[in-house]
Amino acid sequence: MRDKGFYSLIIAFLPTIIAISYPIIIQTISKLNEVYSSSKIIDSFKKEKYHLYFKYCLISSLILSGLTILNYEFLNILAFVFLILLIGIFILYIELILKYSNPSDLFEHILKKTQISKLLSENIIKPNRANFFEEILNNHHEIITDLYCFAIKFDDIPLETNIRQRYFYLISNISKELNNENETELSFDSIIYNNNFKILESFIKSSNIETRYRAIEFYSTEFYLPYSLGIHGPKPFNNQTFVAIWDNIILLIKVSNYSKIKKHWEIFYNFFNLYLRRSYLQYDEKSKVTDESFIKNQKIIQFKSKIIEFNISFLAIIYYKRKYRLLEDLVLYTQNLPAKTFLLEFTPQKAFDQYFEFRKDIFEKNWTMSYYFDDIEFDSIGFQKDSKFYISEFCLILFLYSWINDYGTALKDSIQPLSLPKDLPSQKALAQKLPNIIRRIEKIFKNKSLISETSLALITRRDCLLKDIPYPTDYLNNFRNNLEIQTEERLSRGELDSSKIEALINNTVRSIKEVYLDVSRIKGNDIDKENRDEVSNFMETIRGTIIPLNREAFLSDPTIHYIDYDKILGRYIKNNYYAHILDKIDIIATVNYTVEFNEIFKAVDILNLKDHIIISANLNLEFLNNSLKIGLIKSENGLEDYTYKGIPIFSFDGGRHRSGRLFIMKSKDKPMIKHRDWKEIENPPSEFIDRWKNMENISDDLHIYLERIELNDHPDILDKYKEFSEYSIDELKKMIQFDVDFLGYCWFPKSVKIISISQGDLFQQGGDLDELKKIKPFDNV
Repeated sequence: MRDKGFYSLIIAFLPTIIAISYPIIIQTISKLNEVYSSSKIIDSFKKEKYHLYFKYCLISSLILSGLTILNYEFLNILAFVFLILLIGIFILYIELILKYSNPSDLFEHILKKTQISKLLSENIIKPNRANFFEEILNNHHEIITDLYCFAIKFDDIPLETNIRQRYFYLISNISKELNNENETELSFDSIIYNNNFKILESFIKSSNIETRYRAIEFYSTEFYLPYSLGIHGPKPFNNQTFVAIWDNIILLIKVSNYSKIKKHWEIFYNFFNLYLRRSYLQYDEKSKVTDESFIKNQKIIQFKSKIIEFNISFLAIIYYKRKYRLLEDLVLYTQNLPAKTFLLEFTPQKAFDQYFEFRKDIFEKNWTMSYYFDDIEFDSIGFQKDSKFYISEFCLILFLYSWINDYGTALKDSIQPLSLPKDLPSQKALAQKLPNIIRRIEKIFKNKSLISETSLALITRRDCLLKDIPYPTDYLNNFRNNLEIQTEERLSRGELDSSKIEALINNTVRSIKEVYLDVSRIKGNDIDKENRDEVSNFMETIRGTIIPLNREAFLSDPTIHYIDYDKILGRYIKNNYYAHILDKIDIIATVNYTVEFNEIFKAVDILNLKDHIIISANLNLEFLNNSLKIGLIKSENGLEDYTYKGIPIFSFDGGRHRSGRLFIMKSKDKPMIKHRDWKEIENPPSEFIDRWKNMENISDDLHIYLERIELNDHPDILDKYKEFSEYSIDELKKMIQFDVDFLGYCWFPKSVKIISISQGDLFQQGGDLDELKKIKPFDNV
């Protein structure tokens, strides 16, 4: 019994002792979080199998030890077995805790769990390799990153080197291989971008990082640039890679670590100088560029443009931080003789182009990279400036650097000229922007710190005069004057777009034909002069018009959009055509009645019409028919628009009287409507012949003629416009006179009788209105 009691005592109390030690172990584990500053490491520990085994086995042992009170042999044996198992697991658990307590052992433990060597095996197929790589990133990469940050923080260089060489070098190469095998742009997994930034932050916060150059650069510029290189030239970055590098630069700027900023620039510039200042075109046996190499080369050219834009923004933030001596060092940095500085990419024209590119909004640019600054200043009225303001201003500094030689020691012997924009809108827009650019450059010259700490101090009026080169603001003012002269010359003398002139002619002829065909619906027989109406003695012909139009509208590249410039002339003539006919009918009318709004067709009924026609002027017949239930029938096939009790109605708009009216006449009195050629006129005066001879026939059917006159070339015509035109002399010199003419005839028979019935206002009653009883039948008038 004593042996059994002792046996039971051991089973009961040994698990209790271990249970007391469990909180101490947990406390030890919690301290790991304080040491590594990583919840990921603790989470990893909690998922370890020995941690789980120990927890579950301890709980089981405690339960079984409690059951030994029942003194069953089976329970005692089972409790003893679990006790032995618990002791074994406890020993392994302590070993695990010791591994996690030692950073080097922990790295070896995690590295073993990753089984990263499998990724190097040639036997593993690509899909499985990609899945295995993704598993490593998701489960282990952040843990190893936190461990690496611990090594940085406590200056554990052996551990730091071990992790970098045995894990990060390998994982970055595999990431490049898997992500970019069939891609046109270099990219990495997001977790790599984010953890690289975290590592860089740890470097920044730690001490003595100035002695370890390659370590910090590996996780910023050097991490991405070398992996861009391939057999056939560099592979362009995707946008996320640019963002990652920019984030790293902003981080260094925040902590004012400008020595590292300089190192970044050197790495970036050397990459640019070695790999992006050359062509990657390849040629076939016939010395022709291969299609594949051409496409590749174009992508590299675009990549080069992005790198240039990135580098400008890089230098701009140095300028914004007023680190002018550093700025000078970076701008003039080179490892070549003769010097090949970054300024080699910038003529005055290219600097200007970059200035305008950075002035654009982000949605106007051809890619989506946005260069943010960490602490943008506010202007004098409280508005926060954006980064593009400073980047564009720095482009003007690059413009000024084009006055300095590649060594920053003297002024250049000559300055390349700016090119004039080819199209007129760009010329005019640039001329308007130049005064602001000149003011900004003058402001830059007033920045005494910038001038004194950089080679821009070499640019003085005196030295420019001695070198026989223009001072920058004089250079821009001269360019602006030339630009304005060129713009004025284009506006007053520039070649006209023949297609626009043709469009004007076609639309004008079309409008005249439309109105001619429309009024020809009421056309009657030919009438000679002896038998025509008396009004036609002074309203004999329908003519065209003379109108000046802005010649800029007819240039291929006008600075503004001229709405319907090619339809104005046709519309004007068309309206006059209708007005001539309707005004003539109104004047010829034998009797005029004005009735209430709703009685106009009641008045028609009184006329007792039979073989008559009705001409509607400025009346909305559809509205009247629907509102007053007149009983108009819309014509489907005839020439008329409506019929009213068998009487055809022809509807027109125009004339000097805009109030609605009906003109009633007999069908036999329809007018003659025709066009005649000027050559058919008998015995015309010499002035008449001289004028028409100079005109171009633009319509054989209707005998329409056109003459186009540049007012700037005809002072005599220009003087006539001065007397009555609302345009200034400068405006008139940039105009074209269009003279469109034809001989149209609308003659009524001398014996024609027309009754006019006008519609009173909608709410007018009495007054000047005629009562219906005063209206007589048509034949009695």
